[in-house]
Amino acid sequence: MLFRSGGNLAANGAVAWMFERRGVFFVDPAAGLGEDALLELVLEVGAEDLQQAGGAFTISCALADFATVQKQLQQRGTPLRSFELAYVSAQRAVVAELELARRVMALLDELEDNDDVQSVHSNVDFPDAVAKALGES
Repeated sequence: MLFRSGGNLAANGAVAWMFERRGVFFVDPAAGLGEDALLELVLEVGAEDLQQAGGAFTISCALADFATVQKQLQQRGTPLRSFELAYVSAQRAVVAELELARRVMALLDELEDNDDVQSVHSNVDFPDAVAKALGES
């Protein structure tokens, strides 16, 4: 599998230092909440960050604050699509070449489809043009 996709695997936990365990909340973009209102909400409930990508918002918090932030968001009627404890990359690796991006996506897809793999975390970051081209193929 790995040789076909041009990748390789390190020992278990070898790159764990590149990721931080965080609480992540995905706001339903259909709710039409604005960035200013969400930023105010993030500050009020004790979360740490608000990110926007493609019209969708992601709220994140420290691992220790996950339950409190979740409860506060739900009590305030925040339209959450989902929420989870996730490994979030502290360092992003930008892949700006389309062919390399396709190979990376193929490797990630193969790993996710493998029954022996519990979860896949990546630090890959595709520029908007590359992400759009990947979505079209």
